Amino acid sequence: MAETTEDMTRTGEALYQWYQVLFDNKQIADFQDNLDALRGLSEMSDTDNNRDELLVAASRIGLPEVTVNTLGEWVNADRVKSDTFPADKGFFANDTRELMRTDLHVFEAGDDLAN
Repeated sequence: MAETTEDMTRTGEALYQWYQVLFDNKQIADFQDNLDALRGLSEMSDTDNNRDELLVAASRIGLPEVTVNTLGEWVNADRVKSDTFPADKGFFANDTRELMRTDLHVFEAGDDLAN
């Protein structure tokens, strides 16, 4: 997905934004300027390269190390035992992906109604 520094920054930001939406009760509307990147991550295939890209992107956006480590645990929850995330709550888990798609659809439907 990410090819340039700008793309990598957007990827890292989108990963953190999804984390905030799913775990910190933020709203997608708070991040609507990055909607394409959020959508892209929700559709990202589960490959070793994509996992590595997410981890590198998260480390490049200036987040505290503890937050970067938490994002890393989230991305790899289904592969590495995590005290924070059970495997079925990891970034690539089916339930998580379904929540992302649902949140995007609800946001887009509400946005369409507002216009």
